[in-house]
Amino acid sequence: MAARARHILLSERRRTMALLRSTELGRDKLREMPSLKPEELADVDLDSPDALQEINERALREMIDGVLEHVPHIEASMIETVTVETDTTTASTRSFPDGSHLIMISDAMMTLVDLLGALTSAWSKSKGRTRLTSTVRRATQARQSTQLAESDPLILGGAAALRYYIVHQRLWASSAKVSTHVDGRTAMNDTERGLGAWALFYILAHELGHVALEHTRQPKDAETQRHNELAADDFAYPVCTRLFGGGKKAANITGIVATIAHCAIAISTNPMFVRTPETHPAFTVRLDRIAATYPTPMRTVVASYWGLIEMVSRGLDVATPLPEHYWTAMLERPEFDTRHHRANYFTLIRGMDMITGYTPQRAWRYIEGMTDPDAPDDVREEMAETDLSAIARALEHLAREDEEAAVDALGLRQPAAVLDRNLPLSYHALVEALLDSEALGGRQRKQGLGPRSAAFCLAHLVAPLITNSEDRQHDS
Repeated sequence: MAARARHILLSERRRTMALLRSTELGRDKLREMPSLKPEELADVDLDSPDALQEINERALREMIDGVLEHVPHIEASMIETVTVETDTTTASTRSFPDGSHLIMISDAMMTLVDLLGALTSAWSKSKGRTRLTSTVRRATQARQSTQLAESDPLILGGAAALRYYIVHQRLWASSAKVSTHVDGRTAMNDTERGLGAWALFYILAHELGHVALEHTRQPKDAETQRHNELAADDFAYPVCTRLFGGGKKAANITGIVATIAHCAIAISTNPMFVRTPETHPAFTVRLDRIAATYPTPMRTVVASYWGLIEMVSRGLDVATPLPEHYWTAMLERPEFDTRHHRANYFTLIRGMDMITGYTPQRAWRYIEGMTDPDAPDDVREEMAETDLSAIARALEHLAREDEEAAVDALGLRQPAAVLDRNLPLSYHALVEALLDSEALGGRQRKQGLGPRSAAFCLAHLVAPLITNSEDRQHDS
């Protein structure tokens, strides 16, 4: 049954590829994808639309097999894996009545752990981790991290790289990574340079923990979910320590990759969702629990890799736009590979980040400004299909925190999906719902950047009003 579910998911991916190839925007996105190395993939048809999927499948299968060697009571034949396309960053497991299990890792999660691993490696290299450094000195730096981070361009650039990832995923439901790339072969043989791949081992071990502990068959209430996540963490750490060779060194490596994995999980939940589909324990709670169980390796992590935590905490603070000097650091530091997109594209994403802090009045000036005579011709043409009077009424309602009246004014086609606080809702899904509204021109204008940025602007005003009480409590 898991194999059949996997086949259905792969069929959906093929439909997505066909849709991408059918539009100019989609073809542009496919052309922007990183090139593959034929000499390392001799038996893969790189011209096939399934090439990237096949490569991901192989990588996941190899990792799962590596973890299962240390979990002998789980039958490898009953575990299927698949990478999936979603509008968020996810890793999850489904179990079926026949005893089979399907572990699903999103493309976005694989990109994110790769990015976090690269940031960790860059930080390690910048601080001379490969040379013997005083533990006391590193611990002192960690205690002073907040003050030191303000002037460290690598931390500022790393925070911007993570914010770039988050905003891009919210806006387009596709990942964008700004960092040096480490190929899979190097990752598997060089721990220092391949920390992202090793962190994926931890995430897969965590998911196998859910299988081994039969969490997938238990109730999905918030309290049970939190307990199960912590139990899966308890399962993953010793499994990965054995996988990495056992002993003190392996425990230290597991501490590092567990930190990276939990950073990825933290980014994959609240920043990507208006209302999360399930409740996970807070990032700090999970790390504190690991630190209490494995104090020595986690002290090493805190002392040596506090820069990563600073990058993540600043990048995660999506309620506040990042200052300009963060983005400048990202574009100027040699550790960040920004060739994937043109400079004006980074300016666009930074502009989307700045929208986060807009008031309804500022949002109106921004949206109305896209119809001004001095606005670019293509943007004015796109915005000609929008109903500015309906948008203005909606913003007046949002200023009074009347989300139902605002949604009614915009003319959403499926308002219940947005307003029902019992339903999960990602930021990207909210943007798409607003973009599909009568006020913003509906589906025929969906590819236009003008309407999309207007929807993105409105989403950040609507989101705080439609978050359920559980998510608000979790955020605090």
